[in-house]
Amino acid sequence: MSVQMDPNLTKVTFTPASGTPITFQERSVQPGGYEGSDKVDVTSSQTTAQANGVVIKAYVPGSFVELTPGGASVLYDPADEVAVLAAVNVAGSFVITFTDGQISTAPGFIRTFVPTSQDTVGATDAWTADMVFEFSGVAVITPAAA
Repeated sequence: MSVQMDPNLTKVTFTPASGTPITFQERSVQPGGYEGSDKVDVTSSQTTAQANGVVIKAYVPGSFVELTPGGASVLYDPADEVAVLAAVNVAGSFVITFTDGQISTAPGFIRTFVPTSQDTVGATDAWTADMVFEFSGVAVITPAAA
């Protein structure tokens, strides 16, 4: 069975390092984000401050930024399920192609893929799934052609 791709939906393509690209259509996408690392306690006799007789600890920001997971609810072709299973927890790259032509590319892997239901709206006969993907580098954005 082949699911017809709707040109009005954003496409998420994952290519495992050792495999064939798998393309999904988004129903909704949650982009990954950024999270700072834990604060660092630098309290010492030189940095100790007091307020009303209470010693106040001193902190500086952590030095790392962690990429938070992204996710999507997607339409997929059930014929791709074996390829999806083989791609879970495998390093590769994501290419997200937006309907306006903008493209976002980032290294990462599929952490979870959970089929949820069959989408019987229209003639697609596609299935839906919830995905969580981890990023191992910052996305590169290519603007849409003018």
